[in-house]
Amino acid sequence: ADEDDDDDMRWSTVIRTGEDHFLCGKGGPADTTDTERICGRPLGLALVKRSTVDPRATSKQQQDQDVLVALDTLGLFLITNIYHEESTAPTKRILATHANGDTKPFHLLNAVQQTPDGSLYITETSTQFPRRRIFYAAHDAHPTGRLLRYTKANGVDVLLNNLYMPN
Repeated sequence: ADEDDDDDMRWSTVIRTGEDHFLCGKGGPADTTDTERICGRPLGLALVKRSTVDPRATSKQQQDQDVLVALDTLGLFLITNIYHEESTAPTKRILATHANGDTKPFHLLNAVQQTPDGSLYITETSTQFPRRRIFYAAHDAHPTGRLLRYTKANGVDVLLNNLYMPN
């Protein structure tokens, strides 16, 4: 490899996971402006075939690779057209904002892993505290985490409740 090749590498924004708000990206480590609720904070990422997670995928899109994003408080998102041509910009779509049977939205989605059958397993570190208040969950010492499973047929089901801060 040519040493000059590294000079051509650049980061580029594919798409924002939250709103395009002027405060997004300016919160810093302490996030004193509490921007995560509007800007999002991606904590879990997985590269998936669209056909395994998207109930609306067309036959033409079956093999498309997309990015699945677990955003701490905003939900489970699918980012499509990641290898976009000039004519097709990436898009984001919410797959789930809460588990089946829940009325409250997710508080702290974290890791995501896809299994060969297409199921997605997701941890929710706490159902009580958002990421910026996670130390309260540790000091509270109550098991408020969950293991979740998403399938395109059923949405998000709770597999295990009352876990101690699963990551």
